[in-house]
Amino acid sequence: MAVDTTSADRQAIARLMLEGIIVTVKGNSEAVAVECHWAGGVQTHHALRRPVAHLTQMSNHSALLERIQDLHASGHKAPMIAETLNAEGWMPPKQRATFTADMVRQLLHRIGISIAPHRGWVTRFKQREPGELTISELVARLGIPYSTIYTWIQRRVVTARKVPVLSHSLWLIRVDEAEFSRLRQLRHGMTVPQPLCES
Repeated sequence: MAVDTTSADRQAIARLMLEGIIVTVKGNSEAVAVECHWAGGVQTHHALRRPVAHLTQMSNHSALLERIQDLHASGHKAPMIAETLNAEGWMPPKQRATFTADMVRQLLHRIGISIAPHRGWVTRFKQREPGELTISELVARLGIPYSTIYTWIQRRVVTARKVPVLSHSLWLIRVDEAEFSRLRQLRHGMTVPQPLCES
Protein backbone atom coordinates (compact mmCIF):
# COMPACT_ATOMS: atom_id res chain seq x y z
CA MET A 1 0.00 0.00 0.00
CA ALA A 2 1.01 3.61 -0.54
CA VAL A 3 2.41 5.47 2.43
CA ASP A 4 -0.45 7.97 2.25
CA THR A 5 -3.16 5.27 2.50
CA THR A 6 -5.41 6.18 5.42
CA SER A 7 -6.24 3.82 8.26
CA ALA A 8 -9.88 3.74 7.14
CA ASP A 9 -8.80 2.76 3.62
CA ARG A 10 -6.57 0.00 4.96
CA GLN A 11 -9.46 -1.39 7.02
CA ALA A 12 -11.78 -1.28 4.01
CA ILE A 13 -9.25 -3.16 1.86
CA ALA A 14 -8.75 -5.76 4.58
CA ARG A 15 -12.50 -6.33 4.84
CA LEU A 16 -12.67 -6.94 1.08
CA MET A 17 -9.81 -9.46 1.18
CA LEU A 18 -10.82 -11.23 4.39
CA GLU A 19 -13.41 -13.94 3.77
CA GLY A 20 -13.76 -15.29 7.28
CA ILE A 21 -12.29 -15.57 10.78
CA ILE A 22 -12.42 -18.54 13.15
CA VAL A 23 -11.69 -17.72 16.82
CA THR A 24 -11.03 -20.61 19.21
CA VAL A 25 -10.59 -20.14 22.96
CA LYS A 26 -8.58 -22.84 24.73
CA GLY A 27 -11.03 -23.98 27.40
CA ASN A 28 -11.69 -21.15 29.82
CA SER A 29 -8.12 -19.85 29.62
CA GLU A 30 -6.51 -16.70 28.24
CA ALA A 31 -5.20 -18.51 25.16
CA VAL A 32 -6.99 -17.62 21.92
CA ALA A 33 -6.25 -19.02 18.45
CA VAL A 34 -7.35 -16.93 15.44
CA GLU A 35 -7.56 -18.40 11.95
CA CYS A 36 -8.00 -15.88 9.11
CA HIS A 37 -9.24 -17.01 5.67
CA TRP A 38 -8.23 -14.62 2.90
CA ALA A 39 -9.31 -14.26 -0.70
CA GLY A 40 -7.42 -16.72 -2.88
CA GLY A 41 -7.38 -19.48 -0.25
CA VAL A 42 -4.56 -18.16 1.93
CA GLN A 43 -4.88 -18.88 5.66
CA THR A 44 -2.98 -17.21 8.49
CA HIS A 45 -2.90 -18.26 12.12
CA HIS A 46 -2.40 -16.01 15.14
CA ALA A 47 -2.13 -16.61 18.89
CA LEU A 48 -3.73 -13.96 21.07
CA ARG A 49 -4.19 -13.46 24.79
CA ARG A 50 -7.55 -12.41 26.21
CA PRO A 51 -8.10 -10.98 29.71
CA VAL A 52 -9.47 -13.46 32.24
CA ALA A 53 -10.85 -12.81 35.70
CA HIS A 54 -8.98 -15.40 37.74
CA LEU A 55 -5.44 -16.76 37.92
CA THR A 56 -6.74 -20.34 37.83
CA GLN A 57 -8.11 -19.71 34.33
CA MET A 58 -4.64 -19.09 32.95
CA SER A 59 -3.07 -21.99 31.06
CA ASN A 60 0.25 -21.59 32.89
CA HIS A 61 -1.05 -20.80 36.37
CA SER A 62 0.54 -23.87 38.01
CA ALA A 63 3.97 -23.04 36.58
CA LEU A 64 3.54 -19.40 37.62
CA LEU A 65 2.80 -20.35 41.24
CA GLU A 66 5.78 -22.72 41.23
CA ARG A 67 8.01 -19.89 39.99
CA ILE A 68 6.74 -17.49 42.66
CA GLN A 69 7.32 -20.15 45.34
CA ASP A 70 10.82 -20.78 44.03
CA LEU A 71 11.74 -17.09 44.04
CA HIS A 72 10.34 -16.60 47.54
CA ALA A 73 12.13 -19.66 48.88
CA SER A 74 15.39 -18.31 47.43
CA GLY A 75 15.00 -15.24 49.65
CA HIS A 76 13.54 -12.72 47.20
CA LYS A 77 11.08 -10.16 48.49
CA ALA A 78 7.83 -9.27 46.73
CA PRO A 79 9.20 -6.28 44.70
CA MET A 80 12.06 -8.37 43.31
CA ILE A 81 9.73 -11.30 42.59
CA ALA A 82 7.43 -8.98 40.63
CA GLU A 83 10.39 -7.52 38.72
CA THR A 84 11.70 -10.99 37.90
CA LEU A 85 8.31 -12.24 36.72
CA ASN A 86 7.94 -9.23 34.44
CA ALA A 87 11.46 -9.65 33.04
CA GLU A 88 10.79 -13.32 32.30
CA GLY A 89 7.58 -12.51 30.42
CA TRP A 90 5.00 -13.82 32.87
CA MET A 91 1.67 -12.00 32.67
CA PRO A 92 -1.11 -11.68 35.27
CA PRO A 93 -4.81 -12.25 34.61
CA LYS A 94 -7.23 -9.43 33.78
CA GLN A 95 -6.07 -6.51 31.66
CA ARG A 96 -2.90 -5.55 33.52
CA ALA A 97 0.29 -6.33 31.60
CA THR A 98 2.74 -6.57 34.52
CA PHE A 99 2.96 -7.82 38.10
CA THR A 100 3.31 -5.51 41.09
CA ALA A 101 4.70 -6.22 44.54
CA ASP A 102 1.20 -6.06 46.02
CA MET A 103 -0.04 -8.64 43.52
CA VAL A 104 2.84 -10.95 44.47
CA ARG A 105 2.07 -10.52 48.19
CA GLN A 106 -1.57 -11.40 47.54
CA LEU A 107 -0.57 -14.53 45.64
CA LEU A 108 1.87 -15.59 48.35
CA HIS A 109 -0.80 -15.09 50.98
CA ARG A 110 -3.40 -16.97 48.90
CA ILE A 111 -1.21 -20.06 48.62
CA GLY A 112 -0.28 -19.94 52.30
CA ILE A 113 3.32 -18.74 52.12
CA SER A 114 4.82 -16.53 54.78
CA ILE A 115 6.09 -13.26 53.30
CA ALA A 116 9.06 -13.05 55.67
CA PRO A 117 12.27 -13.92 53.75
CA HIS A 118 14.29 -17.02 54.58
CA ARG A 119 17.69 -16.45 53.00
CA GLY A 120 20.18 -19.28 52.82
CA TRP A 121 17.72 -22.07 53.60
CA VAL A 122 18.55 -23.98 50.40
CA THR A 123 21.89 -25.20 51.68
CA ARG A 124 20.49 -26.08 55.12
CA PHE A 125 17.20 -27.93 54.91
CA LYS A 126 17.43 -31.60 55.82
CA GLN A 127 15.33 -33.05 53.00
CA ARG A 128 17.95 -32.18 50.39
CA GLU A 129 20.10 -35.09 49.23
CA PRO A 130 23.53 -35.04 47.53
CA GLY A 131 23.29 -34.29 43.83
CA GLU A 132 19.92 -32.57 44.04
CA LEU A 133 19.39 -29.08 42.63
CA THR A 134 16.55 -26.61 42.82
CA ILE A 135 14.95 -25.39 39.61
CA SER A 136 16.74 -22.04 39.99
CA GLU A 137 20.11 -23.75 40.29
CA LEU A 138 19.49 -25.95 37.24
CA VAL A 139 18.36 -22.92 35.25
CA ALA A 140 21.63 -21.17 36.13
CA ARG A 141 23.74 -24.21 35.24
CA LEU A 142 22.08 -24.92 31.88
CA GLY A 143 21.03 -21.42 30.85
CA ILE A 144 17.48 -22.45 29.93
CA PRO A 145 14.05 -20.97 30.71
CA TYR A 146 12.18 -22.04 33.85
CA SER A 147 9.28 -23.19 31.68
CA THR A 148 11.53 -25.78 30.01
CA ILE A 149 12.39 -27.43 33.32
CA TYR A 150 8.74 -27.41 34.43
CA THR A 151 7.90 -29.15 31.16
CA TRP A 152 10.65 -31.72 31.75
CA ILE A 153 9.25 -32.40 35.22
CA GLN A 154 5.69 -32.79 33.93
CA ARG A 155 6.85 -35.15 31.17
CA ARG A 156 9.13 -37.05 33.56
CA VAL A 157 12.19 -36.26 31.46
CA VAL A 158 14.11 -35.60 34.70
CA THR A 159 14.00 -37.25 38.12
CA ALA A 160 12.36 -34.74 40.44
CA ARG A 161 10.58 -34.77 43.75
CA LYS A 162 8.64 -32.18 45.68
CA VAL A 163 9.56 -31.65 49.33
CA PRO A 164 7.91 -29.52 52.03
CA VAL A 165 9.91 -26.42 52.98
CA LEU A 166 8.58 -24.10 55.66
CA SER A 167 4.99 -23.28 54.65
CA HIS A 168 5.16 -24.54 51.08
CA SER A 169 6.94 -27.08 48.87
CA LEU A 170 9.77 -27.09 46.35
CA TRP A 171 10.98 -29.24 43.46
CA LEU A 172 14.38 -30.92 43.77
CA ILE A 173 15.97 -32.48 40.68
CA ARG A 174 18.56 -35.25 40.83
CA VAL A 175 21.50 -34.33 38.56
CA ASP A 176 24.90 -36.03 38.43
CA GLU A 177 27.57 -35.49 35.77
CA ALA A 178 26.04 -38.03 33.38
CA GLU A 179 22.65 -36.37 33.78
CA PHE A 180 24.17 -32.95 33.15
CA SER A 181 25.61 -34.27 29.88
CA ARG A 182 22.21 -35.63 28.84
CA LEU A 183 20.42 -32.38 29.73
CA ARG A 184 23.01 -30.31 27.85
CA GLN A 185 22.27 -32.39 24.75
CA LEU A 186 18.55 -31.76 25.23
CA ARG A 187 19.33 -28.08 25.72
CA HIS A 188 21.03 -27.87 22.35
CA GLY A 189 18.38 -29.93 20.57
CA MET A 190 20.69 -32.86 19.88
CA THR A 191 18.19 -35.46 21.10
CA VAL A 192 14.46 -35.75 21.60
CA PRO A 193 13.53 -35.75 25.31
CA GLN A 194 12.06 -39.05 26.46
CA PRO A 195 10.60 -39.92 29.87
CA LEU A 196 12.98 -41.70 32.22
CA CYS A 197 12.35 -45.41 32.67
CA GLU A 198 10.73 -46.59 35.88
CA SER A 199 13.25 -48.07 38.26
